[in-house]
Amino acid sequence: GAQSIDLAGSSGSGAISQTFATTPGQRYEVSFFMAGNPVLDDPLKQMQVSAAGQSAVFSCDTRGHSISKMGWQRQSWTFIARDRSTTLTFENVGPNTRCGIALDDVTVVPR
Repeated sequence: GAQSIDLAGSSGSGAISQTFATTPGQRYEVSFFMAGNPVLDDPLKQMQVSAAGQSAVFSCDTRGHSISKMGWQRQSWTFIARDRSTTLTFENVGPNTRCGIALDDVTVVPR
């Protein structure tokens, strides 16, 4: 959580993406830390992770958490590359339009 980004912020939903070199047919593992920003809106926060036409939704509940103790969770997800480059996207989704998922320490490694 030292260098995290809130995918929604206080003014609306958002996303962050990065494109990187991949090998078609290769499986990749994406790992990251996530927590819900407990400041505003519904306590259930959701984020969609997508790459190479594949996606998954991750959720967390902010009840019992605070800004100083956000309840960071390590998560992982795998995808199979289709092309020589892939764009990985993390997007705030769900009922919250403000103060959504906070994201930190993203890594992608071939498996």
